[in-house]
Amino acid sequence: MKTADPKVRWTLIQSVRQETFFRLKDIYNQLKGSLTDTEKTDKNVQDAETMMENNERVNPKVKDKLNYKFKDAILQDYISGVPGQINLLTVTGSGAKGNTNEYGATLARNACHFVPESWHAWAGYHQQAREAAKKAWDFQQSAETAKEAAATIYGVLSSSGEEQTDSQAEYHKNIEEAEKAEQAAKEAANEALLNNGFGDHYLQDSYAAGHMINKTQIMQWFVQWLDTQSWTMDFASAETWHKIQQIAYKQPGLAASIYDKSQVQGADATQTTNRAKNPQAVEDIKKDDWKVRFDALGLQVPASLQTPGSPERTLMEWWQTHAMSNTAALEQTQASLLSNSPLKDATNLNSALTNLVNDRIVRFDKKTFGADKYILPTEYMPKDQEKFKSALAASKGDATTPGDDTQYQRMAAAVTYQDYLEFLNNAYLQKSTNALHNVFCENGIKVYDGASNQLFRVYGDDAMFNKDSAIGVKHSGETANMSRDAIRNIIKLGNDGGITTQNILTRLPNSVQPDGASAPVDIATWHHPTRQDQLKAYCEKTVFPSMGIADKFVALKGSASSGMSNFISKDKEKVHGSEAF
Repeated sequence: MKTADPKVRWTLIQSVRQETFFRLKDIYNQLKGSLTDTEKTDKNVQDAETMMENNERVNPKVKDKLNYKFKDAILQDYISGVPGQINLLTVTGSGAKGNTNEYGATLARNACHFVPESWHAWAGYHQQAREAAKKAWDFQQSAETAKEAAATIYGVLSSSGEEQTDSQAEYHKNIEEAEKAEQAAKEAANEALLNNGFGDHYLQDSYAAGHMINKTQIMQWFVQWLDTQSWTMDFASAETWHKIQQIAYKQPGLAASIYDKSQVQGADATQTTNRAKNPQAVEDIKKDDWKVRFDALGLQVPASLQTPGSPERTLMEWWQTHAMSNTAALEQTQASLLSNSPLKDATNLNSALTNLVNDRIVRFDKKTFGADKYILPTEYMPKDQEKFKSALAASKGDATTPGDDTQYQRMAAAVTYQDYLEFLNNAYLQKSTNALHNVFCENGIKVYDGASNQLFRVYGDDAMFNKDSAIGVKHSGETANMSRDAIRNIIKLGNDGGITTQNILTRLPNSVQPDGASAPVDIATWHHPTRQDQLKAYCEKTVFPSMGIADKFVALKGSASSGMSNFISKDKEKVHGSEAF
């Protein structure tokens, strides 16, 4: 936003203001039409009606009503709808194109908007805001000190009545320093409010019913559920689905988010590191080496490939070596492996094959007629023979040098990273979380905050105007005000006025009570994969089966990022290049 064309940014801001204005007018009219006779006599209600009736912006002259809009806003009144978004992306050119900030790609990485990652996302921006606010305070104090020094010199000059060149120069120097410091203070204050304002939309998401879910974990569950259905494979190739399965079954660390609020950045003086591990937070890591992001995501090389010299590694290395010069060697029968590979014992071979298949490294192709086959995916076929041989040699070591498996592990990690990006970029898997999100946003869910254990119901979008949502709306609004006021206090006072990050964090909902449940449960327990009375069972019994033909059609259109799969991550091309085998 800061680097965007100022004219485009102005159009966007005016469009948002216009949408907000008309949306509030609609809400006011709905509320006014719903007033009971008793409510109409309430003084606050009457004062509000008087204020609105006398407001020229709310009630323009009749002749202007049809053309009334904010200066330079786009024609679409509601830019949040699909027509408005398309207008913004195409007409104004405000949508990022040709890079990882392309709209679809950022949407695919938006797990940062879901609890508990939204806690970490908010805390990160709030901490940046606090640091900028403190700079604003410090700059302002420097300005005040310089102005006081200038005032003292001015007093001496005025009382003496004599021309003192050195003192005059010192006076002007202090004035100049004060002006520079005040300008720096304004810029730092703006940066603080900007960061905090952006971060607060994560805080508000932490109150949205549809955002109480761990998005990545839901996608993994959806894959596992699809494997129990007869129509799993009619939208993805066997090779693609094999990649997706590897992430869904063998990467538990990917969804292992930190639900403990005491571990969130700023929760106390010892928590100085942001522990967010969602796709967007990891994408934002400013490191050239993709392996840093691989590790930050919680991804790991499949267990079958982690130990040099194991039967699985011995078989894989032989298989990869033979496939380098002969692609036909990618497909092997059990008999051919027993005859040609180093594993000559059938029991040993079968155990290694079972582990490789279970880890979704090797694919088992059961033939109706003919021999069953084991298939080594092409991404495991070495493309740079010298580099691969070097990795094997380093792994084994020699009489004087111990083995170092780093090169091989990096190549294997690159394949796993490819699988992850395939998983992340799949529109149908993304659609599963959208389906669950919409159910909760529309129907609402009871939540408890972590401060007073107050029970209230939250919704999403316009559904928050339901009759039992007032407490939740008030609670979230007050929490957002605390976040903003802490920054304002630091700018003006040099301290947060007692509104600590921990104060704010404890107010965010951390327990839910689904409809029909007799008691609340913390969100981490709600997501426990083996609890048949909790969220996974609800997804499998109610939400996933409700996804219809229209949802599946999304998958047929390809990737989540509008067909531009390379933009799902800045690492996409790197891990598909020479980094992999």
